[in-house]
Amino acid sequence: MHYTTNAFNISQGLVPRKAHPYYSRKSKAKSSSSKGNTVPSPRSRAKVGKLAALKDMPAEIFYMIVGWLLPVDLIHLSRTSKFFRSMLMSRKNECLWKEARRNVPGLPDCPPILSEPRYAAFLFDQYCFACGIERSTNVDYNLALRFCAPCYHANMVTGNTLDFLELARVNTEGRCWFAYVAGSSDSIRRISALRGDPDQNREYHDYYVVETNAVRDEIIRLMGLGDSDTLRTFLNERREYVRQMQTHGQAVAEWRHQTLCDKHEEAKNAKSDRSRAMKDKLFELGYSEDDFPVNNAAWDNILNQPTKLNDRIWKTARPKLEALIEQRQQARLQAAFEARLKERQAEFAPYYEDFVKTVPEAERSFMPNLHDASALPCIVAILSESNAETPITLGRLVPIQASLRDEALQYIADAKRDLVKMQHDERQRFVSTKESLPAYAAAQVDAELAKASSLFICHHCPLEASLSAQDICTHWRMEHPHLKWNDNWPPNEHSDRRRRPSDRPKKLPWVSARWQGEKAAKEALKALDVEEDTSHAELDELVRSGQLVCACGDPRLPPAHESSWGILLSHVLAEQRWYEARVQVLSPNYGSHPGDAIRDNHRPLEACLMLLYPGEELVYPEYKIPQEEADEIAALMAAEQHPPTCKRCYDLTKRTWRFKSMWMPRDVDVLAHHMKTKHGKQLTKDLLVFEYFLGH
Repeated sequence: MHYTTNAFNISQGLVPRKAHPYYSRKSKAKSSSSKGNTVPSPRSRAKVGKLAALKDMPAEIFYMIVGWLLPVDLIHLSRTSKFFRSMLMSRKNECLWKEARRNVPGLPDCPPILSEPRYAAFLFDQYCFACGIERSTNVDYNLALRFCAPCYHANMVTGNTLDFLELARVNTEGRCWFAYVAGSSDSIRRISALRGDPDQNREYHDYYVVETNAVRDEIIRLMGLGDSDTLRTFLNERREYVRQMQTHGQAVAEWRHQTLCDKHEEAKNAKSDRSRAMKDKLFELGYSEDDFPVNNAAWDNILNQPTKLNDRIWKTARPKLEALIEQRQQARLQAAFEARLKERQAEFAPYYEDFVKTVPEAERSFMPNLHDASALPCIVAILSESNAETPITLGRLVPIQASLRDEALQYIADAKRDLVKMQHDERQRFVSTKESLPAYAAAQVDAELAKASSLFICHHCPLEASLSAQDICTHWRMEHPHLKWNDNWPPNEHSDRRRRPSDRPKKLPWVSARWQGEKAAKEALKALDVEEDTSHAELDELVRSGQLVCACGDPRLPPAHESSWGILLSHVLAEQRWYEARVQVLSPNYGSHPGDAIRDNHRPLEACLMLLYPGEELVYPEYKIPQEEADEIAALMAAEQHPPTCKRCYDLTKRTWRFKSMWMPRDVDVLAHHMKTKHGKQLTKDLLVFEYFLGH
């Protein structure tokens, strides 16, 4: 296109802005190099390089050599000497750049609005057009510019940040002034690539601020002359210039994308060929596909390389591959051995159950579970004998019963000390100066664990009640036979809730002393006027005989003969925590004093824990409602999708703290007891809310 105005010239010879020295990479590089005390070397005469022979070469041969070069090679050649620079930058040698460009498959032709060296530099060079540093990662195909990151921010600005109030009258034929400046197609910052049509340019795109200022100044100059025809011609030519730049930029961007896809496909094919060639050589050595590792990063890293296989590479890779194959074979043998070991362990299980029954009751509670019993040295020897291929029989186990008993006793001693240490660590949770566990004798360990204040809990299962030392070990042996005693990590069950980080419990290991359980137990014993050294078994007997009870009469408590001291104390602690939680989330209308709106019927402990005389009966609060009303409420709950919520608790709780924890069981007796003991009201259907809550 022949330009009759400055529509083309104003975009030529523009000097980009350099980034502020604080952000400029080149300034930082200079400052870091100037810190060293380097002595400048004296100026020496230039040496004759290897390319000096090209200067004396006949022109026909030189042009033939250049015809095989790429554009980036011509750029490097032009920087070797002034002779080559003056020759390659001459317009009469533009054909050399065209020949080099034709060596790049699919590259669009250089547009007439760009010079060949400029076209090659912005596509293949690495130097920033503003500061000159050799790390320009931001290439703009619409503007044919290349910048480093700091210089990009200095030169590219969003259209809505430019001050162009003077150009309000330039909007002709519904076009905005953005149609007269080329927009950025930078995809690195996720800005949508502009189309070839200048009318698609919008204020939210980036623009080259130096060119934009030049266009603005030229438009203002033409407006000042009052020549509307020249201004209209300038705008039309300028719009055509922008269309050419953006159309060509889109073509170059598509070429670049296709080039990267082709390179990726070539690398993929090269990796596949190399992998196939290496496997063929391994097949020749006698290996099979089953011998090759699966999901092995080291194996994949050797095979999946884009380099063609040769003798030198194979000589280096072969011992590494054979070592990985050997590891694979060993892992397969180990997996088969462990599978047979599990079979032997399953055969050992019934014999071990019979053996546990022969152990005295005082020791039976602390016996190891199946997993830990299988790890005892004498059992390991039996299970793994003959590579774990010999079935387990009673005849093989009888000779080792004495050894099994001795090793089980040692396990019991270690487990008891673990429990005492848990209790010791819990006792010192809030102590600044920690003390080590005293060297207790076996009798002292038994005495500590027998106390009613020795309470433990299992976090692996939804077990809310505290257990004694004997009960927690029995629970572990019976309920978790395939878990290692108090293991932290990794989990050994597929149903383990620690498999996902979001599901991991906050308390590890699985078994631990009850949080503040000893303190709560001692306070309860003091409230009952019972000695602190009273044993857990004595209190269990009082609970099961009906003498030690909770005065609240909660229907969720098990019958007396199925209850225990740990269950009773855990119930009291849970009720106290419930009250504290409700007070913390009270509506602002109540402040922190709910009064009679929510009753704390488990404080003080003397008001709820009762030690009755033999034959004495306790009168529990009357909370049950007439059967007709109970049936009506039960039918209402069955028809609702969500569980019921106490309306009094719902109204007393902050709106932002209403979670699923407010849901209650679909049990009329439980709801009636809650309403009577916590709020002093009789249950009716109007005192229930059925609503979906988020959160826990």
